[in-house]
Amino acid sequence: MPVRTEAVSPRAAIYTEDWASPLVCRTLGILAWGLLRAGWRVELVGLRRPDPREVGSVCGRDLRWCSAAGVAGLPAFLPALARFLGQRAARFLAGRMSLSFARGSDLLLCWSERIPPYCPAVRGWLIVPHVDRSEAEILTDVDGCGLRVSDREKQRRLESWQRIFTPLDCVADEVRRRWKVDPQELPLPFIPSGGTASGAPEEPEVRGLCGGGVDRRSECLSLMAGMFREACARGLRGWIFRAPQDERCPGIAGSTDAGDLPKAPGIVWFRCSGGGDCGLCDARWTACVSDLAGAMLEGLVPVVDAGLAVREVVRRCGSGFVCQSGAEMVSRTLALAGSPDVLADYSRKAWQAARELTESRFEERVASLIAALDRRQAA
Repeated sequence: MPVRTEAVSPRAAIYTEDWASPLVCRTLGILAWGLLRAGWRVELVGLRRPDPREVGSVCGRDLRWCSAAGVAGLPAFLPALARFLGQRAARFLAGRMSLSFARGSDLLLCWSERIPPYCPAVRGWLIVPHVDRSEAEILTDVDGCGLRVSDREKQRRLESWQRIFTPLDCVADEVRRRWKVDPQELPLPFIPSGGTASGAPEEPEVRGLCGGGVDRRSECLSLMAGMFREACARGLRGWIFRAPQDERCPGIAGSTDAGDLPKAPGIVWFRCSGGGDCGLCDARWTACVSDLAGAMLEGLVPVVDAGLAVREVVRRCGSGFVCQSGAEMVSRTLALAGSPDVLADYSRKAWQAARELTESRFEERVASLIAALDRRQAA
């Protein structure tokens, strides 16, 4: 019998229930592309069979060489069962479903907001964008052992995943508190918003951004327009106020330029219309971070009164200011506008910090993770 001497490419499966989300497609698509470039065989898996070409079009990569599959059995019926059994029963069943499609894979990569089922692959990576608070917290004794049978079962499921990634410290803190595991940091790529006009604005601008529900954003933007009028009454001259998607408040106009380098230093205001708790907000924190990072990439200095995720981004980059009220935001804006050199310095820092959240930087991090995994496999 002949002996096979050729190398066999390692196999990876990438699973999520939400291939319809642009953030999920963009993030997992870049991961799939990185694995393909490293010589892996990659399979995309969802409750329904995802189309590699569609995923590739969202993330801007050629994923034609990925295979695809939809899960069979109980997992495929979970969304329908949730309507009849309730969300709690559906979560119970989801935690016990089988990821058998990944059996024999060298790597299973899963995107989930809840504690996943057991990982049957040789290695498992779990990306947690934020934690589903409707899932019960794991309770442990002083030695870290689960108090209830369900707690111990959840701990065993988590132990089967070798690496758990979160994008920000506020998410990592919640994973530690609720799941009793220590995750690693993996910043996600932000999704740039389209529709910005070309050419640098003739006047410096204050751009208003709001987190929270869509139904409350118009009210939030109106409040910020009032803040801008107050700033003008207190001496702000030569500035304009602009709302997202060129939605301008009455009597206020302007345009922006999203170039590679900040051309016209400005300021971006960010407030949460639904309160400061990102975990309870009806808009995902990732959308808020993407909006803010997109503005910073244009050289706008963040001045924010918002939730945990936005505050963390601003404090980390050291290029903006976290305020406690609208009045403080106005005062900080007047101080920056009155010091052009300081504003320009913060603008460059904001641009540099936003570049750390771009797709290219995420792709570099992914390549480093895959290279380390390949070295361990070779050993």
